[in-house]
Amino acid sequence: MAPEPEPIAAAAAPGTVVGISIMGPHSLYQALDDYNPHEGPNADDNPDDELAFLRDDIVNVYGDMDADGFYTASHTLGDRKGKEGVVPSTYFQLYPAKKVIALQGYNPAEEAEADPDDLSLVAGDILAVIRDDDGFYDAVHVSGADTGVRGYIPASCVGDYDEVGGGGGGGGGDTSGIDGGHDGDGGGDGDGSTDHLAVSTDGMAVGSLCIVLYDYDPQEQSPNEDDEEIELQITAGQVLAINAAMDADGFYAATYTDGPNAGKSGLVPSTFVEQYFEGDDATAAAPAPAAADAGNGAADGAVSAGIVLAAGSVVYQALYKYEPEADSPNEEEDELGFDADDFLQVFGDVDADGFFEARLLTGPNAGKQGFIPSNFVREASAEDQQYFQEQLAGADDV
Repeated sequence: MAPEPEPIAAAAAPGTVVGISIMGPHSLYQALDDYNPHEGPNADDNPDDELAFLRDDIVNVYGDMDADGFYTASHTLGDRKGKEGVVPSTYFQLYPAKKVIALQGYNPAEEAEADPDDLSLVAGDILAVIRDDDGFYDAVHVSGADTGVRGYIPASCVGDYDEVGGGGGGGGGDTSGIDGGHDGDGGGDGDGSTDHLAVSTDGMAVGSLCIVLYDYDPQEQSPNEDDEEIELQITAGQVLAINAAMDADGFYAATYTDGPNAGKSGLVPSTFVEQYFEGDDATAAAPAPAAADAGNGAADGAVSAGIVLAAGSVVYQALYKYEPEADSPNEEEDELGFDADDFLQVFGDVDADGFFEARLLTGPNAGKQGFIPSNFVREASAEDQQYFQEQLAGADDV
């Protein structure tokens, strides 16, 4: 068992990187014994390139072990905090730190009782926890510009982060599984407050850029009532930086790269963005389609399919085209593809993953049924609702 860490030295100003080079995959390692480079095997060569350390010191390790059996690492504590060099791999073991993800922002400068060693957070930040300290975590940033910065964070501001697709749960570590499935297929929403924690291995890499394809307003379109405040409002053509892997609900943690909100982070739906490369034409992003009115035989396919609507049936209109094989964050085969401006009958309320069960009322696939993402559709106008009720009047056969 490692001893209690020494008191953290005066922290750098919030958001300041303490001499860390971002070199690749990041892990925490714990020293098994003392080591003095000037007494080591390379004492006559380049001892100043190596770090001295004491037993139980915790260091950040970047990248893979080199051909000589050394890691590139940096200290996390004391007056050596942030100092970088190489360390012999035989002196270290992997430190079993759990990872957490910030569910909301935290600015110590705005807190009356904040400690000087508290870290700033933005939604989507990922950190490795070293120990639990009475409602706070002693933690190290492992993503973004603050990678390698160590300090304290409120446990209530973060939730467990699981790189293999499980996890969930609110700050403090109580978790419940989320696998991204629809209701009835093993999906779940934890305790209802952490819908964006479980992580998929698919999608864009951390550090890459993406471009927004469609406008998205969380207050109007988000299927996650508890997460509206940590989702970003985005506009077609904006370029964002990806901060964390796509979660099991199909959301990325991302940051605005320009404009008045540059630097602000939050969550964005993966189906509204695509990877962007320097030199791409940002103006090529697809604008939100203009709504089309029903009519001119729009219901003919539904009539041919024998569909009838009961009084009170709810009709929705597609805002964007949706192709499950290309756009879906899920692996289920029960999702329904549709084109922009298609009309669909929706059954029941949105599920925990933000999907409706629906069937098409227009186009060649009229009558086909499956799950659709709620943020790709909106309730049809009163005129269109009346049109379909009149064209498809009768007792619902579903």
